[in-house]
Amino acid sequence: ILLRIAIPTVDGQFSPHFGKCDGLYICEFNPQTRVVVNPRIVTRPAHTKLHDLGHMLLELSVDMVLGGGMNPNTVANLESVGIDCCLGMSGKTPLDVLHNYDHNPDQERSNICPGVQNPNYQCKYDC
Repeated sequence: ILLRIAIPTVDGQFSPHFGKCDGLYICEFNPQTRVVVNPRIVTRPAHTKLHDLGHMLLELSVDMVLGGGMNPNTVANLESVGIDCCLGMSGKTPLDVLHNYDHNPDQERSNICPGVQNPNYQCKYDC
């Protein structure tokens, strides 16, 4: 079983804020063997709105996004098209994030997006 995973990045490093990412680390991951296959960074086209980023994830056949924080509406939109979102992740690099997930896939995590706690929060990023 291979999962295609996307992890938001800025300059190749993990970006905990999904809406600020300039790219996505994409890989196929086998949770049984813990093998990472075909890792790559896919650059987010300039001026891409989140709606377009969701389409990009679909075109890349992503199964799961590992991120730090994401607007609850974005989570709902991605999950409605079959993309799971595991949020509250941390690490410096995308591989750090993947390893943190791999070592505790069932760990309860919290979405770090301020909009989760405060529905009136107006994020300056499109996430």
